[in-house]
Amino acid sequence: MKQITPERKLELVKNMKDLCNVLVRRVVSFNYKGQGEQDAEKMRQDFTDVIRIIGEHSEMQRKLNGRWIPCSERLPEDGKEVLICDNRKTVSKAWYDSDMHKYCIADSDYYYNELDVTHWMHLPEPPEV
Repeated sequence: MKQITPERKLELVKNMKDLCNVLVRRVVSFNYKGQGEQDAEKMRQDFTDVIRIIGEHSEMQRKLNGRWIPCSERLPEDGKEVLICDNRKTVSKAWYDSDMHKYCIADSDYYYNELDVTHWMHLPEPPEV
């Protein structure tokens, strides 16, 4: 499954909010006698709550993905490129090999022993061009 960037998630949330507003307006306009306006308002509020929750989740994910994670807390996914920091505070781009219990420095044949790496973090999203 393709990863969705945080920026794309925010765009989808905005689009969902716009779509929800259109749906609510249509429900209200079809009910020309005014019956069901409470239902339409409840639906609008439910959509608003869902959008808020999705936005909070996206913000939380962005904060989690932008922090250094101690290796004692958890290790990165096997084979996924991340930034690592060793016990000398050297930062490198690497991927974790769970079979060997080592980090392979990206674009090299050098490996860090698992015990020498203290923290790791997800790679940031590249800038939009």
